[in-house]
Parts: sequence; structure tokens; C-alpha cells
Amino acid sequence: MDEQTSIAMRKLLKDSVAVSIPRYKYEVATLQEELDRLKKTRKVKVSKKVFSFFERGRNIPIETRIAALESQIAQLSSVMIEGVLTPITEAEIWECRHEYTAQRIFLRRQQLMKERLSSDASRAYDDALDMICNNVLLAKQVECMLKRKDKADGQYVRLFNYNEVSRFDARLLADLWLIYETEFILTADELKKSSAPQTKAS
Repeated sequence: MDEQTSIAMRKLLKDSVAVSIPRYKYEVATLQEELDRLKKTRKVKVSKKVFSFFERGRNIPIETRIAALESQIAQLSSVMIEGVLTPITEAEIWECRHEYTAQRIFLRRQQLMKERLSSDASRAYDDALDMICNNVLLAKQVECMLKRKDKADGQYVRLFNYNEVSRFDARLLADLWLIYETEFILTADELKKSSAPQTKAS
């Protein structure tokens, strides 16, 4: 058995993979950029108006804002997603497709309720619709594959519901999907080497 065949078989037989990822990694990165910028700014004489932007019009000392950012970063950085990724089952695939289709039908009806769009506006709407529905599908897939083991019966149960997952940063969803893809989805070469059909979500 060559290496690619071995990798393919391991993916097909794998029932879960542990995952640990910061829940707010991208929000923290944004706050950290602001914090770094403020630390550089405090060494330069600037108008109070510079600081009013950060607190919705309230003028506050820069050190106060820095302290608040440091506290917020520390708090958000401590929140971790700890669980396992499991192969998406056939039933879950249909669940994901249903969510995608329902969202697409809803948005299409919203468009039909409006005045007829120009061809350019219609294309732009279609592009936006595709992006929204793809994000809905990704969030639903992450909901289905991200689980924890129930202490009572040892079964895998979902770690978050759809409403919770849909509030994740889109980049975090993409990170989780990349882990899933790496661990469970066969590449074209691996699929050729494997004698078993690929049944996991792709």
C-alpha cells in the first residue's frame, strides 16, 4: 500500500479529530491592531479629537482606552472552541442542502417583491445572493461537523446551534472547514487510489 492509499484509508476510517481554536481570533487581531496603533500614538502630541473616535464621541484619555483594549483582548483571547470534528453524515448533508435552498428561495422571493431590477443590478443581486447562501451553507456545515462527546452516553452531540455558529466570523468558519477538509476529504489523487467510494461531505 503506497502513501496516498494509506492516507486515503485513514481519512475514510477516521471518526473524529480534536479541534481547539480561539473563538474570537479575528476580533482579537483587529483589537490588537488598534492597541498597537494607540501605543504608538500616545508618544505623539495629538488633538483630543483623535480619541473621540474610539468611544463614539466621548473624549477619553488614551491610557484609559489602552487599558480597556488590553482587558478586552485578554478576555476574548481566553475563549476557546474545544471539541471534535466528525464526518458529516448523509442525513446532515441533506440538512445542509435544505438550509441552503430555503435561504435561497427566501431571498429570491424578496427580490421578486421589489421593482424589476436592471440587468446590471440583477447580476449584482445574484452575486450577493450566491455569497450569502454560500455563507449559510458553510455555517450549517460547521454546525453539523463541530461536536462534543456527551458524558452520559458517549455519543457525539453538536457543540453549537445554527444561530450561534452563524455569528462566527466568516474567516473562523473557513478555518474550521479547512481543518475538516484536510482531515476527512479525499483529494483527487487519494480518491483514485482508494477503492472505497467517498461518502463524506465535500
